Amino acid sequence: MPLSSPKPAGHPPTTVTCGAGGSYWLTTTADAPAYGRSLPETVDVAVVGGGIVGATTALLLQRSGATTALIDAGRIGAGTTGATTAKVSALQATVYSELTRSHGPDVAAAYARANSGALSWMRQLVSEEEIACDWEDRPAVTYVTQPDRRELIEQELGAARTAGLDVEEDWSLALPFGAAAGITLPGQAQFHPRRYVLALTDAFVAAGGTVTEDARVLGVDSSGDGCVVETAGGRLRADQVVLATHYPLLDRGLFFARLKVERSYVVGVAVDAGSPKLPEGMLYADEQPSRSLRTAPLGDGRELVLVGGAGHHTGRSDTTGRYEELTAWAGRHFPGAPVVGRWSAQDPTASDGLPYAGEVPFGDGRIWTVTGLRKWGMTNGTAAAHVISAALSGETHPWQQAFGSLGTQLRRGASSLIKENATIGMRLTTDRARSRIPPRTAASLRPGEGAIVRHGARFAAGYRDESGELTLVSPACTHLGCELRFNDAERSWDCPCHASRFAVDGTVLEGPATRDLEPVDP
Repeated sequence: MPLSSPKPAGHPPTTVTCGAGGSYWLTTTADAPAYGRSLPETVDVAVVGGGIVGATTALLLQRSGATTALIDAGRIGAGTTGATTAKVSALQATVYSELTRSHGPDVAAAYARANSGALSWMRQLVSEEEIACDWEDRPAVTYVTQPDRRELIEQELGAARTAGLDVEEDWSLALPFGAAAGITLPGQAQFHPRRYVLALTDAFVAAGGTVTEDARVLGVDSSGDGCVVETAGGRLRADQVVLATHYPLLDRGLFFARLKVERSYVVGVAVDAGSPKLPEGMLYADEQPSRSLRTAPLGDGRELVLVGGAGHHTGRSDTTGRYEELTAWAGRHFPGAPVVGRWSAQDPTASDGLPYAGEVPFGDGRIWTVTGLRKWGMTNGTAAAHVISAALSGETHPWQQAFGSLGTQLRRGASSLIKENATIGMRLTTDRARSRIPPRTAASLRPGEGAIVRHGARFAAGYRDESGELTLVSPACTHLGCELRFNDAERSWDCPCHASRFAVDGTVLEGPATRDLEPVDP
């Protein structure tokens, strides 16, 4: 099975497939058929974003009778969904004790029902549609290695049981990795997320839906009769629009001020199938540094062990060191196992801790979005798709209670929101002060290096590739003007304020920014 990174012609550069083979989910679906760039003129609903949320929402809407278009800025399933660890689980670190403290036991129970229900729906769909996505039932384990954190596990055990989950006080599957305490939830699952999303998209097309790739959405105008969706390749009219872009691309509602965004990393090592330390479940160490473990079949007598963690705020930390940290940890537990892939993703969490699935403010009741999935997008995203699909039909889905509102974010997440935005405000002030300090020059950049440099009378984000060619672009994020930081592991420019990311040539990789960086003449 090949492990070389795909580089489809005509597609913008991507950094979720960086290093040593890149994302396994993408390298093993490199030959996925392209859907083309043509847009329909008019549909009932336009779904923007072709990940698990968008593909599920589009399928549900099309099957309910709404003419639906699915639009993606790149390739279907090749964004955050193509960079996840793809655990399908209602046990998510220590979420139930957190939600019980902040929102009460009723909301925690609703969250458990939504995530368990989404898992059951996915399992049934895989069976009914005979989706070849390496679906494997596995127990999920949350554990700690530090004895003084046992109380955290005891609290989660009680909260999860109160929420209705059949968790067990059992950490035996995590003992090879130093577990001192833990809980287990049987009957969860792991799978190949891009094969799953591609199969959903095929089913959506078979039901009469249309798919457009390589069409970055630049804006949505809802001021007239219906909505006009503006893309890089043309316009589309729709009665309703669903923004399933992970991070809302519209600033209405100030979502960028309500979300905290973190990058996290994965290293994949190939381990002999008979290894006694091969994880038999999906493991998560809820501590600092956190560790996530799961396996995936390589089909050659080996299993791919995904070692994840090392998260940090986007644009605010060294990145190469994060991969080195995970590689060293994998080497200690699986000595001699080669690294065959490494990749990263980023995830927003709402200030009140609950995912959001609902209307976009000032969207005239026609624009909807899903965001803040807490790094557990497989079940939260699937549940959100059901909630949004029901809302578009004028109904309230039973899982709605598991999703927050903009009001609860302001009330319950006020302290977190204030702290995060104060940090961003200080960063903006610091950046402007730094702009008066002469930085290094473009000529000083070594091959493979990027930095904010002085270029004549102005500043630029400069990158020199391995052949020595210099690329200069504007150093200010096109969202709100924060100074960008160079991500040395993934060769990208990352915004430390609201997590937009750009390729070294200025192409938008992730929002909320929708406009590329302007080039600077060498």
